[in-house]
Amino acid sequence: MHIKKDRTAEIEQMHKKAFAFFDSGKFDSAFFYFNKTQLLCEPKEDYADYYVGSLNHMVEIQQRHGNYYEAEATLIKAFPYLEKTTNGKYAINAYTFMAYNYLYTYDYEKALYYHKKALKKAISTFRKARILSEIAFVYMHQEKYQEAINILESLARVRNKIEDKITPSNTIPQRATILYNLGLSYLYLGNHKEEAFKCFNESLKLTLTLNDDYELVGNYHAFYKYYKKYNNPELKKINAEKAYYCAKRAKATTYEINMLAQFIEADNAENSRKHWKIYSRKVDSLIVSRKKAKNQFADAIYNSKKDREENLELKTQKAEKELQLERQKNRNIILYISIVFVLSAFLFYSFIFPKKARKKKRCNLY
Repeated sequence: MHIKKDRTAEIEQMHKKAFAFFDSGKFDSAFFYFNKTQLLCEPKEDYADYYVGSLNHMVEIQQRHGNYYEAEATLIKAFPYLEKTTNGKYAINAYTFMAYNYLYTYDYEKALYYHKKALKKAISTFRKARILSEIAFVYMHQEKYQEAINILESLARVRNKIEDKITPSNTIPQRATILYNLGLSYLYLGNHKEEAFKCFNESLKLTLTLNDDYELVGNYHAFYKYYKKYNNPELKKINAEKAYYCAKRAKATTYEINMLAQFIEADNAENSRKHWKIYSRKVDSLIVSRKKAKNQFADAIYNSKKDREENLELKTQKAEKELQLERQKNRNIILYISIVFVLSAFLFYSFIFPKKARKKKRCNLY
């Protein structure tokens, strides 16, 4: 009878390493160890949480690097085991990542399909609200602003009841995001000047309590767009500048470059020339760093594939060795049988021939 090996301790150790790298922003190393974790999860049914969870994190990293087709291939491997997981969050995350994948590749109908699958799995009010907000965000990309507003207005009415009891720190950012998206929908739809301003203002007040420059970038960007639409050059410039410096303090390079472009557009010609030199330098630096990151990520994928191939090679070698041992064992058994047969024959003839000889001798005597 074959006894399954308990790999829980080994898997947990590998998983912790992956999260340590992920939390510190070292995504190439995190990808490598998440991949090692999922490779250890065999049989997958026994370790479905670790298997699906690792694949979900690998997908998040792949999406960060713009590898959407690879991300889809990774996610597909998780889908047969979603029902084997112990918590609905694994399926929700898998469906949500698949929805993001289609959103990033402009397939909005499929994005909505997977968000709705995630919604069916959601139980808590917070998770449902978050997914509904994501659905509204897809409608915004489709320029279906009224459909987005219908969802976001209903969420905004109950936003004070939307609370993440598992991770409380997610509560305020989510409430702020609902108001932010609702404000943008009002702004793009038009004829909702006061409603848009009110949403942006409430969202900003909530975000300011977080003391987080990264979160504030979007709020000041929204006011930049608002004052640009309603033709207030001075306030447009002030908010463009605030968005830029928040992104700079947060060290969010892509946001910093985008917000600087807005600041250049909003500022006067003399200052814009000065900012343009900074902008050009930052764009060049970003291209170099992204190329470097892409190479590191490619190395991580290569090493992961190499590791998998080496594992397969080791398994093959092990199987061949076991086959050789089995063949040797069979040869030994055959040898033992042959020896026993020969000894038995020898003993038989040793016993019969002398007896016959004695018999023949006695006959000759008489």
